[in-house]
Amino acid sequence: MNQRSRISNHRREQGQISIFFAFGLLAATCLLVLILNTAAQTIRKGEMQNAADAGARAGAVTIGRSLNLISSNNRGMGEMISTMIVLRSVVQTAEAMVIKLPFMISLAKLSFNAPLAAALQIDLQNYQMLLPELRTIEAGVERTGWQTMNELDRLNQSIKTRTPALALSQAIEFSRSNGADRAPHGLLLAGLPNGPLPMLPVGRGRPSLIVTESDCELSNLKSYGLRMIMITAPTSSIVAAGVFESMVGCNSRSLVSGVAVCTGLSNTPPLTWPSSAPRPMILTDRPVDAAGAVTDVTEDRIDLSIVHQYLQLLNVSVGNLSPTGVLGGRMFANTANQWIVYGEADVYNPLRWSLFSQDWRAQLVRATLFNERLDRIGRALQIPLTSAIRRDLPFVNVH
Repeated sequence: MNQRSRISNHRREQGQISIFFAFGLLAATCLLVLILNTAAQTIRKGEMQNAADAGARAGAVTIGRSLNLISSNNRGMGEMISTMIVLRSVVQTAEAMVIKLPFMISLAKLSFNAPLAAALQIDLQNYQMLLPELRTIEAGVERTGWQTMNELDRLNQSIKTRTPALALSQAIEFSRSNGADRAPHGLLLAGLPNGPLPMLPVGRGRPSLIVTESDCELSNLKSYGLRMIMITAPTSSIVAAGVFESMVGCNSRSLVSGVAVCTGLSNTPPLTWPSSAPRPMILTDRPVDAAGAVTDVTEDRIDLSIVHQYLQLLNVSVGNLSPTGVLGGRMFANTANQWIVYGEADVYNPLRWSLFSQDWRAQLVRATLFNERLDRIGRALQIPLTSAIRRDLPFVNVH
């Protein structure tokens, strides 16, 4: 019986599955740990990419808003100079009509047209009564106008110098708040220049651009000037309208070219720029840091491809990685403890690349600046990008 029992025990298969189950459980556990750790790293990768994109977009939005504000200030200068042109032309028209109307009244009387002479006499009285008030109003508007335009000019200069630092701070803040938890959190660089901060590609242009770029504002305000003339003296309005158009052209030419020969009988000279003339801020492909830097090259002659490089913004964000896995501890440790992630956003204008067009926008784009800026980024972060550090700092971008 004992011999048979031993033989039967050797032939039994009970318990063999336990060995396979143990190995299978170990393999499943390792696979589960790998899946969880990989998922955690994938989630972290997405967070870091969001941080880089958020910082890039925040910096681009800041610069776009600054360009829109400069455009608004430029248009404000145009509206102010248009108002001054129209009011000066109304005063000059009134002065000319005060001299012309007596001759027109005499001709009406010689033609035995008493009703016309009487109506023209009323027009003359209206001009004589209104002219002192118009001169006072025009002088006050001119004084306030030059002050306002100079303030807008200074505001544009302030925007130019403060925007780069503000854009960098916004990039850092948005990178940090979206998951870049390692200093410096975000680093905002542009295609140009090579310095540590972006630069607005703008400079102060010619004063005459305020006039030439404000055709719409001037046309709208001219209609109000003509309406005022027609209400003041309806009988002689046709003659006065011709004088008014001539005076508007004279004042515009005086401000644009500096020389204007005005035909008419007005004693008030055409508008001219003061000694410290306000200047609009315009795009330039050769910007400098100085706030008051002046450029004589107009926007239609600049190289927009260079301007575009100044408005390409690369944000580099840095984040920590867990040195150990979610499960498994040191057995599943990461070879690197931080990631460098990058994203790019461009500032553009879909209508017209000009600081007289208030439609500047920002958009995320495929990063193209990173490769050419990699070594410069390393120097800015004070990290020598040797092959060992390149291995320990994975660079991530999912665009």
